[in-house]
Amino acid sequence: MGPSPELAATLKLARGARLATADNLRLHDDVPVMLDRLWFPLDVFPTLEAEMFKARRGSIYGFYQEHFGISVVRVVEDLGGAAADEEVARALNIEVGAPVLRIERTAFTFKDQPVEFRVRFVDSSRCSYRYVRGLQD
Repeated sequence: MGPSPELAATLKLARGARLATADNLRLHDDVPVMLDRLWFPLDVFPTLEAEMFKARRGSIYGFYQEHFGISVVRVVEDLGGAAADEEVARALNIEVGAPVLRIERTAFTFKDQPVEFRVRFVDSSRCSYRYVRGLQD
């Protein structure tokens, strides 16, 4: 099954383009607090393999740079509330229907080319969410 029309438009995918997907569970003091669901076009990351992604060290954006020469230079996030479905509840060890913060993020490289779309679910009862990316004086 191919990407939804919305996802294809967000990632500016050509017809027939292939996508890779991954889940990334983030922990704080060994407690799950965030679940990321990522989609990335395989024309941007043609040699990406699941084991390579799992074995990465450091940040995902650092992984893109180190292995593929892809620099994420801009992100756009849309935040809202949601209720945890079964998969999110199981991953975050919370009740089905518990409120979570839902963040949709599109990451771009140079020339405004989208290289990743992710949906992040945050158990905001256990942590707060702050994202900073860019140069600082």
